[in-house]
Amino acid sequence: MAVVDDHKTVEFSTLSLSISMSAVVILVYDHLLTLDREIAYIWIPLRRKRRSAAWFLFTRYFPLLSTIAMCLTNFGDYTIEKCKHYKLLHGVLTLAQEFIVGCHLILRVYAMYDLNKTILSILLATAAATVAIGAWSIVPTGTPLSDTIITLPGCQTPVSHAQSMRIAGAWEAELACDALIVGLIVFRAFQLRRGQPVSIKPGSPFKIMVRDGVMYFLVIFLANLGNILMLSLGSNNTSGSLSWFTASISVVMITRLMLNLHAAADVSDLSSSLMLGTLHGVDEDDTGTVQFS
Repeated sequence: MAVVDDHKTVEFSTLSLSISMSAVVILVYDHLLTLDREIAYIWIPLRRKRRSAAWFLFTRYFPLLSTIAMCLTNFGDYTIEKCKHYKLLHGVLTLAQEFIVGCHLILRVYAMYDLNKTILSILLATAAATVAIGAWSIVPTGTPLSDTIITLPGCQTPVSHAQSMRIAGAWEAELACDALIVGLIVFRAFQLRRGQPVSIKPGSPFKIMVRDGVMYFLVIFLANLGNILMLSLGSNNTSGSLSWFTASISVVMITRLMLNLHAAADVSDLSSSLMLGTLHGVDEDDTGTVQFS
């Protein structure tokens, strides 16, 4: 086991630690900013929208609790073996967060296309391939670097270049999946605008879904681009530092999109709209009719 005291290495590891901690700050800060909306649109009407509320709360709190738990690995003294397990857990939880976000987006597009099974099949096949690549990326590979430790608290173990390139490939697949989804959203918007121009009016839930979908993609594209560049060009100590940050940005964006649709539900009749509320879950009544509320 080698202990590294090199100034530059410690500096890079400190930078990686700071970025990691920023994921917690972002999630907690955004939670506080939107807590009043969560209470108004989720907790108060909880009985009326139990399924969609449960889906929202799971999406909101699972990443938050996971981030806080993983944050604890940045402090204290851990053995090399424990750090290996924590690194693997970190990858699994990141994949789980992206999977949850992907489920929301697939539901959103599925409803926009009137529950079209062909569209659903395409999205599920793309999602399955993305998840498979993500699972492959977190399997340890390359020259082991975990016998080198940094004289900083927590699990500050470097990542091999081969492993970084695998993870970069997984995020590229995620970006391609997001591009497909936003492309389908924009295409559907133009399709409906030609056929039913009256249905796309300012403040309508459909308009919200299109606007938020494009905004989501732009923000995630920038975050993901930085993440992929860091994985490809960063040092062994910083290459994976933006992965959790990017996953946290995804969660923040998706929960805000869900809150926007819940807010729209308070001013319009969602049951009469084509694809309202899909982002925060699809409920089904006793007659088998799909309801988006």
